[in-house]
Amino acid sequence: MSVDSSHRDTDYQEDATPTMPRSRVQGRIRMLTYVEQFVLRNDYKQEALDLLKNQTYHHIRIFEPLFFIKMGLKADMSRAFSHVGWYNFADMTEPGLKFLTMEFLMTPSFEEVGNTTEIYFSFFDEQFKLTAKELSVALGFDKKCLIDPSILAKTYKYDRTTWWNEISEEPVSSKNSIVSIHHPTLRMLAKWICMVVHPCSDLHLCSLPELQYLFAMAKKIKLSPVMSMLAHWQKMIAGRSLIDKTTLVTRIATHVKALDNAQVTYLPWEDEYQLKVGVEHFVQGHMMRDGPGRNEHCWRNIRARCTQEPYYPPGMQDSYGPQVGPSSSARYGYENPDMRRITDLTTRVNTMGQQQNQLSIDLAHNTELTQQNWSMNTSLLHDTTNIFTHLGLGQHLHPPKEPQRPPQQHYPYPPYPYPPQQPRP
Repeated sequence: MSVDSSHRDTDYQEDATPTMPRSRVQGRIRMLTYVEQFVLRNDYKQEALDLLKNQTYHHIRIFEPLFFIKMGLKADMSRAFSHVGWYNFADMTEPGLKFLTMEFLMTPSFEEVGNTTEIYFSFFDEQFKLTAKELSVALGFDKKCLIDPSILAKTYKYDRTTWWNEISEEPVSSKNSIVSIHHPTLRMLAKWICMVVHPCSDLHLCSLPELQYLFAMAKKIKLSPVMSMLAHWQKMIAGRSLIDKTTLVTRIATHVKALDNAQVTYLPWEDEYQLKVGVEHFVQGHMMRDGPGRNEHCWRNIRARCTQEPYYPPGMQDSYGPQVGPSSSARYGYENPDMRRITDLTTRVNTMGQQQNQLSIDLAHNTELTQQNWSMNTSLLHDTTNIFTHLGLGQHLHPPKEPQRPPQQHYPYPPYPYPPQQPRP
């Protein structure tokens, strides 16, 4: 099925405003907890629903928390997000909504009004309209962010080939690898964009949009990816990858107050509903390797051209990529003693917790064995007593006790009164 991003329902084209008064719409109870509650107004929605209901839905992808701390790049990535106006967007804590995500993907349409792009979508069979700027703010991007990425070439002289040659020695192509990026922070930022902004199954390729946003981060240009995100979301309907933008849909629905007085079912916060990218992914992608006792980074042995020129975020210094070490930060100047102490303390606490759990298991097992042993001994003694009693040998088990005699008292001197003394002659 071909998905037309410019599609718009005919019902909404005739009358863009809800037929029901706004106060009544806001007052009614919104409910969407199963597929049969969808209102399919045309064949397009029916075809889209047939594809979407067979997809897998997850929360937004994240880096494994402890692994992210050990990398030592969190501070630099946070600064890059702040420079580009993504700081609030990157802080995602909302739970995902499966059915609301399905409805959102079935209903978006676009209309150009002058220099403004208007986006139409539906929640609970009610249509909403936001401009591209408003949708960008709803997602958490800074209100000062630029919307059109073409402004990079017009104003900031962005050129894909030139920029790629600045950060990599690999020839530019349509399938450039993230691994070939010199600097670890830019490399991790590219990986994060592939996970969150344009989620896809292959997290090793760096496409044109990713390069544009890396350039904006390095140049400290506030740029929103909302338009490329919308185009990417439209491809999700017919795609085979899992849909993990449910967190973003929850954020949009909250912004337009669609969740007020609503009955919905959130995805549970379990590992099976959220992919966490950890060291296994980076080892498989030849970005790290396992070392004795802990995970160790293995970056390429190339000169990282990390001068203080403006295309690198602050804190990036000229250095060689580390070959082996406890963390990439150890040789890139990212070592933070406080963070290292926190990491070591966290590791020790986790180890102590595991040891305590094992001790509890062993104690419970030993207690159970003791109770079983006591029960067996009691039962054996009872059976033995019955057998001896039946054979008339009970007295052998319990021989008669001899009468107790009062204990004899021994005095060191004769007891009083003393015997009469004999008179002396």
